[in-house]
Amino acid sequence: MTTGERKQVARKKERVSVNPPGIPEVKAFFTGEQSTDTEALKFFNHYTANGWTIGCGKADMLDWQASARKWILNITSREKTGNNQEKNYNEPL
Repeated sequence: MTTGERKQVARKKERVSVNPPGIPEVKAFFTGEQSTDTEALKFFNHYTANGWTIGCGKADMLDWQASARKWILNITSREKTGNNQEKNYNEPL
Protein backbone atom coordinates (compact mmCIF):
# COMPACT_ATOMS: atom_id res chain seq x y z
CA MET A 1 0.00 0.00 0.00
CA THR A 2 1.44 3.33 -0.96
CA THR A 3 1.21 6.47 1.14
CA GLY A 4 -1.64 7.87 -0.99
CA GLU A 5 -3.83 4.73 -0.73
CA ARG A 6 -6.04 3.96 2.21
CA LYS A 7 -7.43 0.63 3.09
CA GLN A 8 -11.21 0.72 3.21
CA VAL A 9 -12.65 -0.71 6.36
CA ALA A 10 -16.20 -2.04 6.37
CA ARG A 11 -18.36 -0.44 9.00
CA LYS A 12 -20.30 -2.67 11.28
CA LYS A 13 -24.04 -2.35 10.98
CA GLU A 14 -25.72 -1.21 14.12
CA ARG A 15 -27.97 -3.89 15.54
CA VAL A 16 -31.62 -3.09 15.75
CA SER A 17 -32.96 -3.26 19.26
CA VAL A 18 -35.22 -6.30 19.39
CA ASN A 19 -38.17 -6.23 21.74
CA PRO A 20 -38.96 -9.95 22.15
CA PRO A 21 -42.42 -11.05 23.24
CA GLY A 22 -43.16 -12.74 26.53
CA ILE A 23 -44.43 -16.29 26.92
CA PRO A 24 -48.08 -15.21 27.50
CA GLU A 25 -48.03 -13.13 24.30
CA VAL A 26 -46.58 -16.01 22.26
CA LYS A 27 -49.09 -18.49 23.73
CA ALA A 28 -51.98 -16.16 22.93
CA PHE A 29 -50.74 -15.75 19.36
CA PHE A 30 -50.36 -19.51 18.83
CA THR A 31 -53.82 -20.12 20.31
CA GLY A 32 -55.26 -17.56 17.90
CA GLU A 33 -53.60 -19.42 15.03
CA GLN A 34 -55.15 -22.75 16.18
CA SER A 35 -51.85 -24.13 17.43
CA THR A 36 -50.83 -25.48 20.83
CA ASP A 37 -49.17 -24.06 23.92
CA THR A 38 -46.48 -26.71 23.53
CA GLU A 39 -45.54 -25.38 20.10
CA ALA A 40 -45.63 -21.84 21.44
CA LEU A 41 -43.12 -22.80 24.14
CA LYS A 42 -40.92 -24.59 21.58
CA PHE A 43 -40.94 -21.44 19.42
CA PHE A 44 -40.26 -19.15 22.37
CA ASN A 45 -37.42 -21.29 23.74
CA HIS A 46 -35.82 -21.74 20.32
CA TYR A 47 -35.67 -18.05 19.52
CA THR A 48 -34.78 -17.02 23.06
CA ALA A 49 -31.79 -19.35 22.88
CA ASN A 50 -30.81 -17.80 19.53
CA GLY A 51 -31.11 -14.22 20.75
CA TRP A 52 -34.20 -13.56 18.61
CA THR A 53 -32.15 -13.72 15.42
CA ILE A 54 -32.76 -15.53 12.14
CA GLY A 55 -30.47 -16.89 9.45
CA CYS A 56 -28.01 -18.56 11.81
CA GLY A 57 -27.73 -15.44 13.93
CA LYS A 58 -26.96 -13.17 10.97
CA ALA A 59 -30.02 -10.94 11.17
CA ASP A 60 -32.25 -9.64 13.92
CA MET A 61 -35.82 -10.85 13.88
CA LEU A 62 -37.95 -7.91 12.82
CA ASP A 63 -41.40 -9.55 12.94
CA TRP A 64 -41.80 -12.41 15.41
CA GLN A 65 -45.45 -12.96 14.38
CA ALA A 66 -44.36 -13.70 10.80
CA SER A 67 -41.76 -16.15 12.11
CA ALA A 68 -44.41 -17.77 14.31
CA ARG A 69 -46.76 -18.18 11.34
CA LYS A 70 -43.94 -19.84 9.38
CA TRP A 71 -43.20 -22.08 12.38
CA ILE A 72 -46.87 -23.15 12.45
CA LEU A 73 -46.92 -23.77 8.67
CA ASN A 74 -43.84 -25.97 8.99
CA ILE A 75 -45.55 -28.00 11.72
CA THR A 76 -48.60 -28.44 9.50
CA SER A 77 -46.53 -29.57 6.51
CA ARG A 78 -44.65 -32.11 8.67
CA GLU A 79 -47.96 -33.51 9.89
CA LYS A 80 -49.27 -33.86 6.32
CA THR A 81 -46.15 -35.65 5.06
CA GLY A 82 -45.82 -37.86 8.12
CA ASN A 83 -42.33 -36.60 8.94
CA ASN A 84 -43.21 -35.91 12.56
CA GLN A 85 -42.85 -39.53 13.65
CA GLU A 86 -40.80 -40.33 16.69
CA LYS A 87 -37.69 -42.21 15.67
CA ASN A 88 -36.08 -45.04 17.59
CA TYR A 89 -32.37 -44.73 17.00
CA ASN A 90 -31.70 -48.00 18.84
CA GLU A 91 -33.17 -50.00 15.94
CA PRO A 92 -30.89 -50.76 12.97
CA LEU A 93 -31.87 -49.39 9.56
